[in-house]
Parts: sequence; C-alpha cells; structure tokens
Amino acid sequence: MFDYLKGRWTNNAGRDLEQYITYSTVVRSVIYTENTEMFTVTVNDLKTGAIRTEQFTHVCVAYLTSQMLLQLQGIEAFDGRVVHSHDIKDGVELKNQNDLIVGSSHSAVDIALHIMTYGGKSVIVSWRTKAPNHIWPKGITEKCEVESIQGQIVTFKDGSSAVVDSIFLCTGYKTLFPFLENRLRIAEETSFYQSELYKGSLFLPVAQSKLFFVGAQDQLYTLTFIMFFLPNEPKSTEEMQKYADDWHGRVKHLKCLPDFIEFQASFISDLAEDTQYGMEYTKAVPLFLEHIKARDVAIAHGRNIKFALFLSE
Repeated sequence: MFDYLKGRWTNNAGRDLEQYITYSTVVRSVIYTENTEMFTVTVNDLKTGAIRTEQFTHVCVAYLTSQMLLQLQGIEAFDGRVVHSHDIKDGVELKNQNDLIVGSSHSAVDIALHIMTYGGKSVIVSWRTKAPNHIWPKGITEKCEVESIQGQIVTFKDGSSAVVDSIFLCTGYKTLFPFLENRLRIAEETSFYQSELYKGSLFLPVAQSKLFFVGAQDQLYTLTFIMFFLPNEPKSTEEMQKYADDWHGRVKHLKCLPDFIEFQASFISDLAEDTQYGMEYTKAVPLFLEHIKARDVAIAHGRNIKFALFLSE
C-alpha cells in the first residue's frame, strides 16, 4: 500500500509531492476559528516526541473507524477468547474449536467459512436483527440473538444453549475522529451516505468549503476514486444541503444488498458525470448481482465463481 501511495505522490502527480509529506506524525487536535477562517492543528512527532501547532486554510480527513463492541450479559467473564472480526489474523489457532460468531454480515460469513477451512469443529452464527437463512456447509449453523453467557455456556433467546471456545464479534464499526473538535465530526454511525457531506466529501455544518472527508461511506466499490474538479462551483449552502439530504434520504429506503449495490453505482455515476470520469465501473453491477445469486444457492458457492477483469489500462 505504501508503494502504491508513493507512486501516486510522485509518478502520477506530475511532480514530486513527497517533499510536502511528514511521516511518523500523529494529529492530536483540529480546531476551527470562524474569525480567522483557519484551522489550528496540533501534531505529535513520534520519533522525537515534539509537539507543534500549525495553521491551515483547509483540512482533509481520511475515513477512520473503531470497532463496535456489544455488551452481552456475562461476556466480561467469558471463559475463553472474545475477539472483534477486525483482529482476526490467522485461522490456524482456531483448529478443533467450537466457536460463536455474533452478527451475520459479510465478515461473519467470511470468518465462519475461514474457521471451518482451518479445521474448526463447529461454528454458530448468531443473528441479531434478521435471520440470514444461508445454506451453510456442514458444521455451521444459525441461531437467534444471545441471551446471556456464563463461563463457556452461551444461552440464546430461544432457550437453547451451547458450549463455545471463542466468541467473534462481527458487529460493525463506528466512525472515530477523536482529534477533531466535536462540531467538526460526522455522525458516529456509519452509512452509505453521510448527511453532513456534499458529494460525499465536503463538510457542510461548519467551516464550509474548507473541511473534507475522504471515503466517508460504507463502500462496495472500494477501489473507486474520482479525482477531478467539479464544474459549476460554488453552489449555495441550501443547494448543497438539499443534495446531501436527498442522497441520505434514499439510504433509508434500501432494503437488501442489490439495493445498496444499485444505490452506490448511482452515486458514483453522479460524480462521474460531473467530472467526465470513465464509466467502466458500471460493468461491475451485474457481476455483483451474479455473485449474490450464487451465494443464495449456497453461501460458499459464491467464492468458486471467477469473473474476468473488465477495466482497461
């Protein structure tokens, strides 16, 4: 990843931008002052320990998240491992285990299959809001929400129970911007479109036209980056907020994964039309839908389908 980014800073930028980049530095605080229309940014040099403060006209923030952890009754005294999906590194250590997964998202599916691939005895996938009703390989079953935990015994809300060795929390993420003052932060709950952002990037409530977020959405098209100037700018605050409200409102009506795929394709189309960006990404939509159909046949079946590369050089 570092080599890729370095290539963007040097070869693709037309000039060497690395001279403007400071490494091994952590941002500690960002404060905006209306009178001066400037950001006061305090940073910490991790090599020297030095702390310094600088003034900036604009700030651009990468999308940062933190694990969402559930407070299940008795989990603090669970006689085994409790791990968030983000922290799973190797499946070898899961061999010969009976495991519980809390959550039924894509990461839950991946981890359940991963455990059995590496010799796990069994996996229970506990759904919280809606039963996924997947057709699982042998050894993986679905259960309703967890009621309580005592020792290694997990009791579910249907009255059944099971003994498990490890609990994996596939419970999602929340946005995390501790260095930004509160009024500069987007909502903590992740979304396919944040209501505070114009074009999914420009922060509207405060410091208008000066604070940007990059990748501040749940993403299906994770490699799509559109880096061109938008034409016909600037727009009024009212116009930009209406745009943000319209897109955020559409998210509330999305019911299933195909809906989210079509929604995000529409949003990328909106950006692409504004910037004259290529439209090849639209070829991914039928591939996404085909993959979903394969998963419906059997959850592991989707992994066996290969798709040809459709992007040009």
